[in-house]
Amino acid sequence: MIPVKLTLQGIYSYKERQVVDFGRLTAARLFGIFGRTGSGKSTLVEAITYAIYGETERLSRRDGRSYNMMNLRSNELLIDFEFTAGTPTSHYRCIVKGQRNRKRFDDAKTFDHTAYQFSGEEWLPVSLGQVQQAVGLSYDNFRRAVIIPQGRFQDFLQLTDADRTRMMKELFDLDRFDLAPRVGYLEKRNNENIVRLEALLSKTISHDETWFSQQQLLTSQLKQALAEDQVAINQLKTQIARFNELASLHKEASEKQQQLDALLSQTETIAALEQQSSRVNRCMALFKPALDLLEENTSRLALIVGQHAALQAEFERLQPNLKKSAHEMAAADEDYLKNPARRDRISQLRRQAEQCKITIEISDIEKRIVKGEQLLEAELAKAEPLNQQAEQQQKLLDELDALTSQLPLLAALLQWFDIDKRLTTEHKNLSQSVETIQVQKAGLETENELLNLELQKASPSTFIADAEPLTAITALAQWEAALREEEQHHALRLKMQSLADDLADETPCPLCGSLHHPAPASTENLDENAKQINRKRLALDHYKSTLDRVNRQLAHLEGRRASLRQTQTDLLRQLEENEATRANHQALFNGEELYSRSDEEAVKQAWSDSQLYQKQRSLTATNLQSLQKQKANLDTTLTRYRERIAMLNQQLVESLEKLATLQQQEAFGADQLQSDPATLIAEAEGLANEMEAAALRRDQTAQAYRQLAETVAQNTTRREILLVQAAELKNLITNRQQELEQQALAQGFDGVEAIREVLSTPFDTEAARRQISTYKEMVATLQGRLKEIDPVLKAEPYDPLHHEETVIRLENLSINLQETTLLLDRAERQLIEAQESREEALRLTEALHAARIRAENLEVLAKMFKGSGFVNYVSAIYLQQLVGIANKRFHTLTNRQLSMELADGNNIVVRDYLNGGHTRSVKTLSGGQTFQASLSLALALADVVHARRPGTDNFFFLDEGFGSLDRDSLQTVFDTLRTLRLENRIVGLISHVEELQQEIDASIRIESHDEQGSRVIA
Repeated sequence: MIPVKLTLQGIYSYKERQVVDFGRLTAARLFGIFGRTGSGKSTLVEAITYAIYGETERLSRRDGRSYNMMNLRSNELLIDFEFTAGTPTSHYRCIVKGQRNRKRFDDAKTFDHTAYQFSGEEWLPVSLGQVQQAVGLSYDNFRRAVIIPQGRFQDFLQLTDADRTRMMKELFDLDRFDLAPRVGYLEKRNNENIVRLEALLSKTISHDETWFSQQQLLTSQLKQALAEDQVAINQLKTQIARFNELASLHKEASEKQQQLDALLSQTETIAALEQQSSRVNRCMALFKPALDLLEENTSRLALIVGQHAALQAEFERLQPNLKKSAHEMAAADEDYLKNPARRDRISQLRRQAEQCKITIEISDIEKRIVKGEQLLEAELAKAEPLNQQAEQQQKLLDELDALTSQLPLLAALLQWFDIDKRLTTEHKNLSQSVETIQVQKAGLETENELLNLELQKASPSTFIADAEPLTAITALAQWEAALREEEQHHALRLKMQSLADDLADETPCPLCGSLHHPAPASTENLDENAKQINRKRLALDHYKSTLDRVNRQLAHLEGRRASLRQTQTDLLRQLEENEATRANHQALFNGEELYSRSDEEAVKQAWSDSQLYQKQRSLTATNLQSLQKQKANLDTTLTRYRERIAMLNQQLVESLEKLATLQQQEAFGADQLQSDPATLIAEAEGLANEMEAAALRRDQTAQAYRQLAETVAQNTTRREILLVQAAELKNLITNRQQELEQQALAQGFDGVEAIREVLSTPFDTEAARRQISTYKEMVATLQGRLKEIDPVLKAEPYDPLHHEETVIRLENLSINLQETTLLLDRAERQLIEAQESREEALRLTEALHAARIRAENLEVLAKMFKGSGFVNYVSAIYLQQLVGIANKRFHTLTNRQLSMELADGNNIVVRDYLNGGHTRSVKTLSGGQTFQASLSLALALADVVHARRPGTDNFFFLDEGFGSLDRDSLQTVFDTLRTLRLENRIVGLISHVEELQQEIDASIRIESHDEQGSRVIA
């Protein structure tokens, strides 16, 4: 990942928008970001990580990040970060935006996070996951391999073993190798499974083959008996079904006869109901429609009479309103006739107001022209001094350009001198290191001889003739075998002595069984023999211990001897390379015409003078640029003033012409033109409103009168129509009543009132009809069914006693069938369960055997992973690899004088080749050496992490103050960092140390302002 541009606003101490252009910085390969403590330097790094990953070093989501990240004097937050990454390299952009709730200060909304990839000529949206995939690092690895957080630079070097191991686990995610909890979980599960299998196996029941044969025979016999019972039951069921049918028919015939007798007893009631229903139906058919129509006409007559009375009352109420409306219409017509006079007055007032307005504008324009001409004269007076100052600064700038023309040559010569001194120092150090190696090799030979002599002194010459380490091992094995045989022989003699001591007459011998013991065995001097064997065992153990220790020391010496040989070879090769590089470097000096190779001070003095001239030139160029900008601003101001005066003169001419045109239409006196245009316009608008109101009143009164007159006319017409309708209904009602009376008498009724009495009596004709019809249908149905049943019962009479006996026989057979079925089910179930139990026991036995084998394997794994031993082992491998990579750089940076090694307990120690090649603690290093060691480890860590991702870009950011280093250590620091320019690496530093700022050419500065917040100064 290579940064391109970073834009900040409203984050932490950054209030206003600030832009960091990384293009110039990364091109220099080594750049710096400087500023005072608390100025906002580290915020740049935190903004980069938050833009890509949405995570920060200082705050998490639980810390109220949206509120706390935003500047307390800003309502908006912006992070816009552009960078290149991936293979092939692509251009990406991550944008973070946030806003504060303007009504609630402490309510900062969640930030919007978007990402884009530049394709063709436009930015295309992508996901943050795609951006992180292009970077190729997780957030944690990015923070460790790209950015070294502030205050954490030297932690790795000076940590204890436990803390360093914990850090290695964190850096490389080594907890994935901590398999002890998983093995414990598996072991617990497997033990529980063993207990479960043993419990299940103890519950299984086993049967022999005889039991299975007897159970199968019993099952066959039960099945045969069950089939015979089933045949008998089916026959009985057929007989019982026929008995049930005959019983049902006998019962049905009895019930039907009873129902028929009950119906025949209701014959007279049904006849009376038929007569009443016929009378009601005749009245309904002959008189009901006519009576309903008569009542309807009577109701209509009453309604018409009521409507006529209401219309008459409304007519009397409308007469006064009609007279009043006619009077209002006349008054409105009279006011409307005044509108022509009003219209003329309005036109006059508007012409007067227009001329007054133009007169005021002319006066105002004349005043503005006078003021503009005065300002133009004042600005013209400033032009000449500016021109003179600009000419003077341009002349001085040309002179300074000539004085600083040798700056590139002087920079190249200073770099040549620096390299020459470094190569010379390196040659000297390499030569001294080669001599030191020779001395150390001689010392190792002396140590080897002393160890061989010690081994010869420790060996018993009576047994081992040759005490050389390689042959002594074979002789030692022979010695130990002989001594073991002698110990066994001594033990046998002791046993025989014990048996001989226990012999007694008439007691059988435990070996031969004899009762007589004329000459029992005798073993003499057993104690002395035991002492000799013990002395030999002690001598053997001492020699074995000495041999083991000497062999270990010899192996260690051989390793040191091989390391010295390799180091000597490397030093001689580097010495040859140094001499070749020095020869080539001498030919690169290109300043012979002006300076000598031995006169470095003259070059430094010329460089110092040129820098002073360069600073003076920069100041002069800035002054000239400022003067030119002032001159350009002045020219712009003069042009603007001239254009404005010309525009005002044009407006003045146009206004005068317009006034003359209006005065030709109607001329007003000078006193009239002094009036306020607004007052005249207000008066004209008032008259216009009066005109509009008069026209509206005229229309409204006329419309109201017309509507009222029309309503009165409609009322009169409706009253006349209602009177005619009432007379017609009265004649129709009288005639219809006479006709109905005559028809009632002709039908045998006692007049219309008798018919009304019949119709008013409640009677449900439909229910009566349904009742009569239902009665007749039921009688016919019952008589028909009895005719069908009688022949069947006469042909096959029903015997209840025989029916009951057959049912009892069926019940007994059914009980036998159920009992046989239960016995068969139990026998079959027992047979199936026994077979399943035998198969389950076999399966459980196999599973239990496999679980016990697994338990043994898990026990081995548990011992292997106990106490994080495996994790610590893997951590030591990673640490060994990391220290090996870091040592190559550290060995070179210290001119082959020091190297780092991993000692016992995973502690990092330093081997000092200037002091006999002995090791010492890293805490004894000087400040500069500690920085070199820490930097070597940090770069090695970055290399290891970068090696795991695609791409070749290697960007390394170090946020460290270096405030604890003295001037000499700072120079060592800078020399170390300059060597990184030769590698495929871009290094950025964040620091507040002034000396580093003077040494690094490409840099930016962060300044903190009380009002404006943090600012980026290029």
